[in-house]
Amino acid sequence: MARLPHLSTSLRALSVGVVAGFALAAVGFQVAAYADDGGLFAPAETTRVLPGTDVAAASSVGIDLGEVPEGASEAWLQVTARPSDGAGELRLCGDGATCADPAVVATSPDRTAADLVRVPVGDDLTLSATSATRVYADLVGFTVGPGADDGASFVSQVPTRAAEGLELGERSSAVVPLEGVPAGSVAAAVTLTVSDAAAPTYVALCAAGGEDSTCSRTSAISVDDAEERTVSTIVPVDSSGEVLVYNNGGAARVDLDVTGWFVPGTDGATYVPSSARAQGTATVWAPRTFDLDVPEGTTAALAQVTLSGAWRPAQLAACPGDAIQGACADSRVASTHATPGRGATTTAVLPVDDQGRVTVQAHDASVRVRIDVLAVFAGGPVTPAPEPTPTPEPTPTPKPTPTPEPSPEPTPAPEPTPTPEPSPEPTPEPTPEPTPEPTPEPTPTPSPEPPAGGQPGPSNTGVPAGTQLQVHQGDLTVTQPGTVIDGLDVRGIVRVRAADVTIRNSIVRGNGAITFSTGLVHNYSTGLEIIDTEIAADVRTSSVNGVMGSNMTLTRVDIHNVVDQVHVYGAGNVVVRDSWLHDNFHDEDDPNWGGGPSHDDNVQIVSGRGIRVTGNTLEGAYNAGVQVTQDGGRVSDVVVSGNWASDGGCTINLAESGVGALTGISVTDNVFGTGQRVPGCAIVRPASSPVTLDGNTWAASGEEVVAKRG
Repeated sequence: MARLPHLSTSLRALSVGVVAGFALAAVGFQVAAYADDGGLFAPAETTRVLPGTDVAAASSVGIDLGEVPEGASEAWLQVTARPSDGAGELRLCGDGATCADPAVVATSPDRTAADLVRVPVGDDLTLSATSATRVYADLVGFTVGPGADDGASFVSQVPTRAAEGLELGERSSAVVPLEGVPAGSVAAAVTLTVSDAAAPTYVALCAAGGEDSTCSRTSAISVDDAEERTVSTIVPVDSSGEVLVYNNGGAARVDLDVTGWFVPGTDGATYVPSSARAQGTATVWAPRTFDLDVPEGTTAALAQVTLSGAWRPAQLAACPGDAIQGACADSRVASTHATPGRGATTTAVLPVDDQGRVTVQAHDASVRVRIDVLAVFAGGPVTPAPEPTPTPEPTPTPKPTPTPEPSPEPTPAPEPTPTPEPSPEPTPEPTPEPTPEPTPEPTPTPSPEPPAGGQPGPSNTGVPAGTQLQVHQGDLTVTQPGTVIDGLDVRGIVRVRAADVTIRNSIVRGNGAITFSTGLVHNYSTGLEIIDTEIAADVRTSSVNGVMGSNMTLTRVDIHNVVDQVHVYGAGNVVVRDSWLHDNFHDEDDPNWGGGPSHDDNVQIVSGRGIRVTGNTLEGAYNAGVQVTQDGGRVSDVVVSGNWASDGGCTINLAESGVGALTGISVTDNVFGTGQRVPGCAIVRPASSPVTLDGNTWAASGEEVVAKRG
């Protein structure tokens, strides 16, 4: 292999990279060792070097690594820890009391911890704890010099799923061939995900060919519940590129993703540690590209990935380049559970393209992502970015008689919504947009009726399966009364300025360029009906709601990826029924709330009367499932009935906002989950407002819900 150029002169220009609105602070790399050729990784047979040991707060224990390869500079350890007495840290040092930059593993009182750490090899390897916990450590390898006989270099690949939904019972194991790993490899970088555990358990990874009894003395991850947990690690492989996966406790499901493999010698990329960290932070749901400041020739980065601010457990996928495609989008590199004010950190191998880019995507909830680059693998074959798969657009059926373009109507002044709720459209449009002539709505395409009955969800809301959609690029302003939008995929926002408009069998995505508070569908008129439609922002921001306005009916609508799914202001006269409102955008540092967390709701009512929210699934909001305030005027005659509802601080939050008592409010026959941030707070109501409450129950127990007084 050609020698790497000296990294002090081959770095990219240390400018601030900006990709998809994300700025990365450039701090640069300085090589801690192996300036010309980098180092190699010497895998070790997975060996327990610290058995289960109780470490008291502010105390230390020593770790004996056994035989260390000559010239080794670092030991790589997989560390697991039981729930601690309080939020704290494990600190590992390779040079005793003088340790200035320890390896750190975060511990928590409500979950187990697991992480891959690198510790400088010294005469006195110690582990200390800030909160009491029980700790285990397994040796997986060493960093050695470029000429070491037992060293290996790294070959990265687009993350590939090697095992999916592998079911393992108590004290059982399976041999898993690692997708893409060639024969002759000595180790692999993998991500292990454990879910649906029937009882507390731990899962270990070892080279295939070993015995269960030996592998069971180590652990890659420990779980105490059925939530999905993820850890990235390095595991030795046998000569055929297979690993042994061992499960000790309750039956569980296992996924295994492969990021790359290690080959003997220097045919792959060499390992270059860093004495500085490149840092970046962004809130992620849809794919988000991080432009990492890494040396030229980098094929993968060893990074700390920190996830925080999720309203429920979330997972993160990572792919090289500026797109996320196929199986790569389903891979896992990190996960977190919902812990206010505290994040979860995983050390993972992130593949990058030849421009140092990695794209991440969240699953299950938006989450704040921070990436700190600790080291890189440079000089090997560059991981290609996945090629996007073009989706052919169906040929639309032309409309026999196009609707003529009407004269533009002046933009009506938006109805004010007092602070803190953003005004529905604080920046008036200077000129109205006419209904586009080139792409009138297509002839309605017959589509199967959506499944009837049952809890609203992915099978019976949104665009019915089999419906053909015609793409409409750009915003769409409707000014012709009685217009029917049927079978459109709108890559913009829809403004309704005419009476009796219908939107059905369509998707509204937005255009990613919205900088003022508005809805993907914003109704300024009367008689709007939205039926069997999906409304979801392709680019999620704190400025985008789902549907805003008054005088409208929503039926079997799937709304997600927005702040408020339905935002009612003005006169009211709104019906939301049989719909699925879920997965709100949430930002822990929302500029609309002074840098505090977003106040996202499934349904927010700031003024109006004659409002019906019936038979819906309401989930995924940080603030409330139904939030009633009077910030924009009096609220009365509201019925919330027959919904499946969960999450939020309190799921249904009724507030007077100093305007006077609410009148005609009825909350009946709703079934509540237990995902509230305030435990047991399904309904909170003002003591001075009469509210009809009847038939509200908890899903788990069937017991009656007792409303709290606010």
